[in-house]
Amino acid sequence: MRIAVIGADTRLGKRIAKEAYHRGFEVTAVVRDRALLDSAKYTVLENEFYEFDPGSADLVIDARETEIRIDREGRSILLKPSAGPDPAGRRTGYCRLGKTPGSYLGEADYALAALDAAEDSGLSGGEILYAESDPAPALPEEDSGRRRYVAFPDKGIAGKVFPLVLDSLEEYVVHFVADDRLILAKKGEPFAAYSCQCFNCDDDVWFVAFMRGEECVTLLLDEPQSLVTVIYAWLLPKKIQHVQHRVLFGAIKKPGCKTPLARHGFTDSLVGEKMTWHYSPYVNITHCYYSESYMRNSLRMMQPVPEDAAPEAKFDAEDRVRRWGAIFFEEPAMYIRVNPHLFLFAMREERRCRMDPLQGGGDMVLAVNTRRMRDYGRGFSRGQGVPGFGLISVPGDWDDLPDPMDTAESPYLT
Repeated sequence: MRIAVIGADTRLGKRIAKEAYHRGFEVTAVVRDRALLDSAKYTVLENEFYEFDPGSADLVIDARETEIRIDREGRSILLKPSAGPDPAGRRTGYCRLGKTPGSYLGEADYALAALDAAEDSGLSGGEILYAESDPAPALPEEDSGRRRYVAFPDKGIAGKVFPLVLDSLEEYVVHFVADDRLILAKKGEPFAAYSCQCFNCDDDVWFVAFMRGEECVTLLLDEPQSLVTVIYAWLLPKKIQHVQHRVLFGAIKKPGCKTPLARHGFTDSLVGEKMTWHYSPYVNITHCYYSESYMRNSLRMMQPVPEDAAPEAKFDAEDRVRRWGAIFFEEPAMYIRVNPHLFLFAMREERRCRMDPLQGGGDMVLAVNTRRMRDYGRGFSRGQGVPGFGLISVPGDWDDLPDPMDTAESPYLT
């Protein structure tokens, strides 16, 4: 579908245009100044009065003002903010549309509301709608000048029981006796207890990580679809950091329901996209989902560290540049589609391990939620000599600007 965003050079218009593009629309950005755009993926119409032929688009969103007008197939809808909207309101991925004003609205979620209303074919013309969202949870306190991306786990999984059947023909039962503790049994064997950490990465979708001996086990428990994906990770011997992965797909068995035949599966739908993850006010790392088998990292979005910043903040930012800036970061990766806006991304640092088997290496498994624009995951390595994992959860943004790493020749492949 072709969409025209009038005012795509305004703060709100930029958000709407980017959201539309990543939902699969062909976007025409109607702007006064194309230099203000933060994407190179649109058709651009530039003129002083935002003039264009509306017949060239299936859908028109006018975002020049706080109140948004949506025109589709001769129907016009006026979308108003319940309050604000709050420009500092972080994206949660959820926004409610109603006939009466609510109490709060974050600007990032307002853009989602505009696209949700535009895509709702059940809305009739002439309607006035109000958008409302909930404030995003407060960020964890900063630690050593960076956000605590060794993140706080979520609560709410305690008491849940998941009978699992994997495509390896193994069957397990996982019972969460607490938010941070599970007991697990293979069919016909006794239960064993493990400490775990969990993220609620989407509606009733849980990311779970725990250590089973020296093996790190990651579960993606998808209650709405009754599916599960398991990623096993382990380190090679001799105290090097080289990580190996094994992936198994399966289903959650529910009493009285037929076990689904569908599965989560490998995907290439993220290939060619880039997302910048905000680890701190100064450390922003761009993931380029380069191919079905590789990812690349860029530090292009690193921010200068102020002179009055804490010494720990300076060290953290400078250390990342020192460790990553001197190499071409391209590592083996795989991408698994959970649902249209949730993906599992797993990456192993093989190149770094080749360069320094004792210091480089490790891996990362993330659940990437493109609606919330947040990742939820864990990093696994030998650390101080003992294999273990740490949690990661940071906000992100689509990065649609060209980068040299997009087309650079790999120095590692022949």
